[in-house]
Amino acid sequence: MAHRFLFDDELTAGSVVPLSEGESSHALQVLRVRPGENVELFDGRGCVAAARIARCTRRIANVEVLDVKHHRRSGRTIAVAAAVPKGERLRWMIEKLTEIGVDRFIPLETERSVVIPGIGKLNRMRNTVVAATRQCGRPWFMEITELQPLQSCLLGALRDSQTVAMGQPGGTSILEYVPANASGIVLAIGPEGGWTEPELAAGRGASATLVELGRYVLRIETAAVAGAAALSLQR
Repeated sequence: MAHRFLFDDELTAGSVVPLSEGESSHALQVLRVRPGENVELFDGRGCVAAARIARCTRRIANVEVLDVKHHRRSGRTIAVAAAVPKGERLRWMIEKLTEIGVDRFIPLETERSVVIPGIGKLNRMRNTVVAATRQCGRPWFMEITELQPLQSCLLGALRDSQTVAMGQPGGTSILEYVPANASGIVLAIGPEGGWTEPELAAGRGASATLVELGRYVLRIETAAVAGAAALSLQR
């Protein structure tokens, strides 16, 4: 696959445009691209362009846009709403959910949450999404929302006509889960201490289905990735 570079402005076939300073530095200093080399531009919002390096200065790479395509999302959307794991485990989870094709990640505040992400952690998650999008070739970013209490997440799903699946041992196997006819699915993953009874009651009140994600006890990031992968195959 050709090297991919983020480009925020509108792209037009036949134009020659400069990459940003950061993208140019990566192209010239790390990847060592040269004039004539084919590359790809993407904006994370569905626009992808075939391009080639036209000319380079010491600091800026200029690319010629050859062809522009606008991708549309297909099938129902998938959101993962999960309690936030610690450190490197969070980065790994965000990277893999992006690669799988999850549309939105909702950091959840639950009664047994250990990590409550601030603006710095949310920004690092978004930076991980950019890097993973560049690597995996998808045309749009996975959205990272602000922190939400479980109740707000459930109400939002109802408002948007989305069906909710809550990870819970003893529930319906994720492989047998048949989501209702809805615009999207929200997969809710609780903290490693598990959901509390009031949280499970809130889920039942929102018509959530309890789904089992494996035969063993899973960490947050394992449950999120395993569940999202299973749901993505149903699209």
